[in-house]
Amino acid sequence: MYRWTPEMIRYMRCASAYSDYHERLAKLLTPWLGPDSHICDAGCGLGDLAAALAPHVGQVTAVDIDRDALQVLEEKSLPNVIPLCGDIAKLPPETPYDAMVFCFFGDIEEVLELAAAQCRGDVFIISRNYDTHRFSPGSHPTGSYGFCHAKKTLEQRGIPFQARELEIEFGQPFCSWEDARRFFALYSREQDKTLITDEFLAGKLVKGKGDVPWYLPSLRKLGFIHLHVEDIL
Repeated sequence: MYRWTPEMIRYMRCASAYSDYHERLAKLLTPWLGPDSHICDAGCGLGDLAAALAPHVGQVTAVDIDRDALQVLEEKSLPNVIPLCGDIAKLPPETPYDAMVFCFFGDIEEVLELAAAQCRGDVFIISRNYDTHRFSPGSHPTGSYGFCHAKKTLEQRGIPFQARELEIEFGQPFCSWEDARRFFALYSREQDKTLITDEFLAGKLVKGKGDVPWYLPSLRKLGFIHLHVEDIL
């Protein structure tokens, strides 16, 4: 289960404010969403995607089990966004959602089970499309969850779907060189943090824009899957 620390929240807030990443993700979904749709953002984290979807739909229910992360969304006080804290499997809606979004949620089997139980329309899955960890000096596999695994599972189960690969810039701004070093120490899979040297950082960072002195470019490789819940059942 993913848990947010205060430092993780700080870095993500900075990255989201510096980028149009979540607006571009929302744009992927809007062709299937009506102005009166009730959408669920499952495992919403800080709620940036939910906030980006809000202008395009009637209501967004943003669910996450982490109270500290969800508080970031609550602070925005968006009139048609309902933050909901808890285990989404134990929080079924009174009326099934018109659509559900699972962005970096986890295993495809859990996604399908939740969608079948809580949704009556479109299901959107956004997952990583890379195999090695992005913020480690060495090469570390990310694990089995991801775009290829999701597609293979859907094909094996005979569930029709649409899929596409895409790349969206979602880098990390830093307020100082040492701030960048702390970021890599936080997210690196290396046990030996001394590998995060000045030479390593110099090979990763570029000058930022405006009052941001350093920036870590990151063209995030994603997989996007769209399916209909009626095809799961």
